[in-house]
Amino acid sequence: MKKRLFLSIIVFLAIAGLLITIGCQQKPKEPTEDPTTMIDAGKPADTGKPPVEKKLKVGISLMNREQSFYKDLEEAFKETAEKEGIEVEIRDASFDSRKQLNGVETMLVGDVDAIILCPVDSQAGGAAVKAANSKNVPVFTVDITVDKGDVISHVASDNQAGGKKAAEYIAKLLDGKGNIIILDSPEVTSVQERVKGFEEELAKHPEMKVVSKIDGGALKGKAMKAMENLLQAHKKIDGVFAINDETALGALRAIEMAKRGDEIIIVGYDATPEARKQIMKGGALKADVVQYPKKMAKKAMEIVSVYLKTGEKPPKKIPMDVGILDKETLEKGEKVAPDKGEKKPDEKKPGDEIKVDEGKKPEEGKEIKDDKVPSADEEKKPEEGKKPGEGGKKE
Repeated sequence: MKKRLFLSIIVFLAIAGLLITIGCQQKPKEPTEDPTTMIDAGKPADTGKPPVEKKLKVGISLMNREQSFYKDLEEAFKETAEKEGIEVEIRDASFDSRKQLNGVETMLVGDVDAIILCPVDSQAGGAAVKAANSKNVPVFTVDITVDKGDVISHVASDNQAGGKKAAEYIAKLLDGKGNIIILDSPEVTSVQERVKGFEEELAKHPEMKVVSKIDGGALKGKAMKAMENLLQAHKKIDGVFAINDETALGALRAIEMAKRGDEIIIVGYDATPEARKQIMKGGALKADVVQYPKKMAKKAMEIVSVYLKTGEKPPKKIPMDVGILDKETLEKGEKVAPDKGEKKPDEKKPGDEIKVDEGKKPEEGKEIKDDKVPSADEEKKPEEGKKPGEGGKKE
């Protein structure tokens, strides 16, 4: 019995030793993967090619694409962006502040690096700015400001200087005497600045009097109706200051239909193609304050580019020059103002804020439309219910 047990232990130990010997002689399995395909955790594979730089993208929201002012802005935005190596996405708000907000939110989802906003409404435009602020996307405004949210910089015409130029021109033509009408749009800060400059300059002429300042609606049809009422209320009107060319062209039509074009002069604002055409005819519309939307857009895109590429902050407000255009300057083909474009901004001080520009408020959820008012050489009955075409911008 003991002998059998001893033999069993010997056999067990022999087998165990054999198994241990075989196991030690086996080599570890070599990796079968191609070393060139192995990627170090957290590091991109080295393909031998330089990494592709992400192209900067700027989202642009325009008040509308119908009017000449905004067409010029869009053209210059695209041209300057191409030179700066920036991709742009442009959306049309069609005078609708809700549509503008939705458009900005869509662009933010598309991962834009900055927003340029031309607000429909200064109050409602603040929502679009705040939406961008919440995503840490910088916002720049052009032409009209907003009253809420953080804006890096605002680029716009020097509207107070423009109003002053309009008053100077009217005073010169009327020899410093006469009754004046102001066709206003009082909700808009840029218009408030125009009217302020106009009234301050007109106050230098004691024999000139503003007999009425009334809201012309900033659109042709509304301005035409307002002017018709004024013509009935005032037997003597010598001059009209219209805060934009939609207003000027509506007033012009009312004056011509009343056959008072020989006794009243108009000065408008914007120098749109239709206004220039009427100025060249030598009728009641004598001159326009001219803005430079292409220069405004160029400047805005340039400061956006610098900010995104270097982090350098521009001034909070950048005013742009304006000029006066009349028949004489149009006939000569001369520049209507010094080709400076940008005015020297006011010195920045701590706490400086952008001046609020309360835009024209559309009815909620509706698109603003205007009656088309024919010019002097068109049929007399105005067509109703059509959108404005190439008229002056609705601020």
